[in-house]
Amino acid sequence: MSFVFRDLRSLPDSFSQMVDWIRNPKESNAEVFNTQTDGNGSTSSSWVAPTFKDYLDGSSITIVEDTTTNTNDGLALGLYGTGQWDSNSNGYTVGTADSISFTPNDEWAYEVQETDANGGVNTVVVLPAEKYENTDEGTTVSLLRVQTPVVKSADGQTELGVLTLTYPAGSMAVGDNVAKRGCTDDKATNYDANAVLDDASCEFAEWYESIPTWGWVVGGVAVVGVFMGLKR
Repeated sequence: MSFVFRDLRSLPDSFSQMVDWIRNPKESNAEVFNTQTDGNGSTSSSWVAPTFKDYLDGSSITIVEDTTTNTNDGLALGLYGTGQWDSNSNGYTVGTADSISFTPNDEWAYEVQETDANGGVNTVVVLPAEKYENTDEGTTVSLLRVQTPVVKSADGQTELGVLTLTYPAGSMAVGDNVAKRGCTDDKATNYDANAVLDDASCEFAEWYESIPTWGWVVGGVAVVGVFMGLKR
């Protein structure tokens, strides 16, 4: 049995970085960290995608060049048993009385593909802190894409933004391509019904924000009083 367990990342640190990035957007330099120049001055892609097994084993392989972000940052929990990995270790086939499971860390999202023993295919998006598990013998679970939290360069100065890493192709893009970020509060004026991860961008009407706290408290007490009266 191979496994790795890590405590959930501290929410305040990563959340504050995310809010700062939203309020002070900067041009992304992600492409700078995905190319290398040879002696003739030509450039080529140099990022090699870690495997699904690297994530589940808690590997320290860097997932984006010149950053400190690695596969070990991605999961709070990863677990698999006696099944088989395919040739490039990107897909795990569940064995007899076996399972594969993992839980993404804060702000991470994963897209996996399930291919059952009959060839049926199902795609699943696993959100932050949401546990994924598959116990169906003969089903192959493959990692398709990973959406990172806001990533910074190794010197901590350059914010690369939210990246989507594609497997096994080994490509990356700036944006919310796995689990869309946006305002998830339906009381906000900029509520996004398609957003599944809140990015702290919610805006509220002036009248809504100006309602004093005591107004909510008094209203709540009144509701409780009416309810208790009805019960009698």
